[in-house]
Amino acid sequence: MIKTKLILLILVMISLTNCTAQTSVVASNAETATHQAAYTLTPNVKASETATRTLTSTSLPTMAPTPTWTPLPTLTEQQARAKIKELLETNNGCKLPCWWGITPNETKWTEASHFLRPFVIDLEQDNASIRIENGQQHAYTNAQFYFNIPNEAKLGRMTLGVIDDVVVGMTVYPPGAEYQYQLQQLLALFGPPKQILISAQASSPISELPPAVLVLDYSDIGVLATYGYIPTQVGENLVICPESSLGRVSIYDNIGGRLELFDPNLGNPRALSIQEYADMVGGFTAKKLEDVTNMNIETFYNTFVDPKPSECLETPANLWP
Repeated sequence: MIKTKLILLILVMISLTNCTAQTSVVASNAETATHQAAYTLTPNVKASETATRTLTSTSLPTMAPTPTWTPLPTLTEQQARAKIKELLETNNGCKLPCWWGITPNETKWTEASHFLRPFVIDLEQDNASIRIENGQQHAYTNAQFYFNIPNEAKLGRMTLGVIDDVVVGMTVYPPGAEYQYQLQQLLALFGPPKQILISAQASSPISELPPAVLVLDYSDIGVLATYGYIPTQVGENLVICPESSLGRVSIYDNIGGRLELFDPNLGNPRALSIQEYADMVGGFTAKKLEDVTNMNIETFYNTFVDPKPSECLETPANLWP
């Protein structure tokens, strides 16, 4: 009996030893697997938190890290003017609808404002309005800045439309847009536009708007260009001479070389048709060039891509208010 009990005791001890060893191996393997999963998904996460964190990480979108911007050096007034001159001459190496390196629907507002602040006079951003679209919340805002222009007393101005920190559209006002994008320059750069809308009257009842406005539709490129003029009445016609010094508009803040820039794949973020846009910038209903003038788009392009001061556009005065 004593021998039998000893044998049974030994067998029990052996069994317990094997179970302990197997449990240690299983625990060790589980700890290794947990560490690897935590390292891949969320480094330095405790083993007890791994399952919860793993499920959460697969159900949420990956968030891009917030960039840390190095402050740019403060420029003197002379340095700022030199930088503006360079940008107006080179457009920072990019083509419209990109402006100074800011590309609609690509450049973030944080990047654009970081770039602009050292040399603009004033930069301000409106309070964001929150909108729900397709079940998702979006923040809409506008940012506006002013800058000096070489040999100009009037400041340049630009407005940026921003959605969720992305610049989706820009409006460049005169005289900045006229530095490299006067009518003949734009025609030479892009060729004949898709359409041209015109509004004209002998004098404007709205002091901020010129009497005659031309809107060139390059929406397939992401550009709408507006030019304002003071017409001369000759008999029954209003005569508009884009290259005449008497016809050029330089006293209006809102028209006279205004560029609307946007991603052509998304369209104008103002959500206006070309007709609605032309009505807005002109102050009343615009009409198609070929319907109310002595030119169509082709003759307009051929005339004004390399114009002479004597070449003019005519429209019957009785067609307009």
